[in-house]
Amino acid sequence: MDRIRRIVREMHRRSLWQVLGIYLVGSWVGYQVILGLVEGVGLPAWVPAFAVVLFIIGLPIVLATAFIQEGLPGSAPEPSRADPGPPAGRSAATEPERAPWLTWRRSLVAGVVAFLLLGMSVGGYMALRAAGLGPFGSLIAAGKLEDQARILVADFESPAGDTALASVVTEAFRIDLSRSTAARVVEPRHVRDVLLRMGVEDAPRLDPELAREIALRDGIEAYITGEVAHAPGGYVLVVRLNSTADDEVLAAVRESARGDDDLIPAIDRLSRTLRERTGESLRTIRRAEPLAEVTTPSLAALQKYTEGHRAAGWFGDARRAHQLHEEAVALDSSFAAAHFALAVSHFNAYEFEAALAAIEKSLRWRDRLTEAQQHGAQAMYHNIRREYSQAAAANERAVAVDPRNYAALNNLALAHGRMGDLERAAHHYRRAIETDTLRFFAYVNLGEALVRMGRTDAARDTFARAVQLAPASSWAIVSLALAEYPAGGYDETEKKLRAVIDDQATSGTTRDRAANRLRQLLLARGRFQETQRMRESTVLARRGPAAVEEALLEARLTFELWTLGDLERARRSLASLMRSAADDAESGRLRNLAEHCAWVGDAPCARDYLARSGFTGTLQPWTDLQIYSAVAGIAAVEGDRDAALRHIRTGIDTNCPRCEEAVAGRIFDQAGQADSALAAYERYLSTPSLDRIFVDAWLLGPTLKRVGELYEERNDRARAARAYTHLLQLWENADADLQPVVGEARRRLAMLQPDR
Repeated sequence: MDRIRRIVREMHRRSLWQVLGIYLVGSWVGYQVILGLVEGVGLPAWVPAFAVVLFIIGLPIVLATAFIQEGLPGSAPEPSRADPGPPAGRSAATEPERAPWLTWRRSLVAGVVAFLLLGMSVGGYMALRAAGLGPFGSLIAAGKLEDQARILVADFESPAGDTALASVVTEAFRIDLSRSTAARVVEPRHVRDVLLRMGVEDAPRLDPELAREIALRDGIEAYITGEVAHAPGGYVLVVRLNSTADDEVLAAVRESARGDDDLIPAIDRLSRTLRERTGESLRTIRRAEPLAEVTTPSLAALQKYTEGHRAAGWFGDARRAHQLHEEAVALDSSFAAAHFALAVSHFNAYEFEAALAAIEKSLRWRDRLTEAQQHGAQAMYHNIRREYSQAAAANERAVAVDPRNYAALNNLALAHGRMGDLERAAHHYRRAIETDTLRFFAYVNLGEALVRMGRTDAARDTFARAVQLAPASSWAIVSLALAEYPAGGYDETEKKLRAVIDDQATSGTTRDRAANRLRQLLLARGRFQETQRMRESTVLARRGPAAVEEALLEARLTFELWTLGDLERARRSLASLMRSAADDAESGRLRNLAEHCAWVGDAPCARDYLARSGFTGTLQPWTDLQIYSAVAGIAAVEGDRDAALRHIRTGIDTNCPRCEEAVAGRIFDQAGQADSALAAYERYLSTPSLDRIFVDAWLLGPTLKRVGELYEERNDRARAARAYTHLLQLWENADADLQPVVGEARRRLAMLQPDR
């Protein structure tokens, strides 16, 4: 005990506590400076650890220097100012020495040299990396990979046959790697496009051989293969970056995971190492949030999300994808990307209220989205709320961050199209095409914009280019078949649609889409009975015999109400439909019945069904479209024309521009405002669109008939004749129910053109 006390007293006497405190504070400050340089300048990740080692080595040296400089135990004390010097007969040279080999000067020099060596090591590392030399050289600097090169990620292999695990690792790795600023990861949707160009309709597993074939076909510079294997206590992950041209392995990275909880962090480490090898800025890599923070820390939730992503993107199974994404958010309620996916599926199903709720949850946890996803989620939020200028601004921000962001450019164009600025929409579609000339869907969207601009020939050529790129794409094929429809090419369109349906080499998806459009075309042409036969076979195949009668009855009700304008027959059909759906509690079905009730003039019935469907009476721009239509019908029945017009113009889907004007014209007509009715009808008729075929199916013929009558009343013979001529072209071979209308139109046209 006395010895310990003597040591403590000696440390106090020599001020070692102060030296230790000063050294630790100085080391901490130095370490913080180094961390700042690592983050701000982008120094290698090993620099802080190396600095800590130097600080640890320096600590005993500093303490020893302080100890020795105070004199060794038992040495003579320092002479005072009054000390006359050594006694007579003894020289100064005989005094004990103070270990000149360990001085403050030498310790300081040693520390400076150590950190200079650290700086030289860092400089050498950075120089070799920038020059692309040695094991530290970046692939971009070495010329083995182009800056912004496209990279395709193949499905990971799993020796144990655990395809679910392999899929989730593949998707997580792709998400993390997609944040790279040095390379562009090819999206699964693009892979799907390439497969369609290859004539592959199914969704095969993207094994290394198929990945390389796709990369070769599409000019993708490199592709990644990976493996995930079980190891004692966890997993081993391996990825290889391969050159597409010669199949050379450009880089191989290995990482271990200590069990399921460490798998996502291990994928993050794996991706960061590969990004560093490609040549991405170390500062950018270091500033990126961990993968778990931009996805989910729950492996089970990520697995559900991955399965849903594949169900939607590869197999087109929207219902299955939606279910899986719901299971993902049940496992992790703050999984922002899964909420985003749910918003998309609700939006595509026209369930705007549910879509808004989902996207609001996604934005609540926006910090767990990648930067691109954050802008996309914000844009979707504004889209649902029909705030298209704000949606465009969000997409502009995404493009500012990455000018080659295909999705943002495409969505920016869609926003301008919804605002009616077709020239800017076409401009941004072309920009999207420039970023990736082989993405066929941008051509489809551009073609639709050209149709709306009345440029039929250019639209046809654009759709043809889309078919060239994706000969198995149902969207491209059917869009090309419809190209002449908006300009009145009904016979040509029918011929092309039938050719698609009859082509046995065409996929079932494409034939179904073509049959759907043909049914709408035939309805527009007044051939209702033929469409009923088509509908019967389709419903029988998909939903069984029990659903056939109800589907046919509902179609007849719509035909009687909107095309024939026979309210009495429509009311009888509605009564039968209500009896068949008496026990139906599904909200969408109830809202559909409410809509029918409203437009046949039964407001109490409409209100009852709306209440049963859960509608609380509050309307927002994102409220379900059927609710808007039902509320508009109720207002029209009760004589509130302004409310009816406001609701119908809000509720009609803007994918079909000016389609709402066909119904608005009827509302004006019922109110006795012929001039306003005619103006609304003309807005509808003069705005071409591929999607207009769904409204034309029931309203084009009746609208042409009424427009002819209104122009006759104004003695505008030329315009009346034009409307009747168009009607005869449309309904020349219509069903017997419509032949009296055809005969009357022919008689009136003869009176208007007596010389013909």
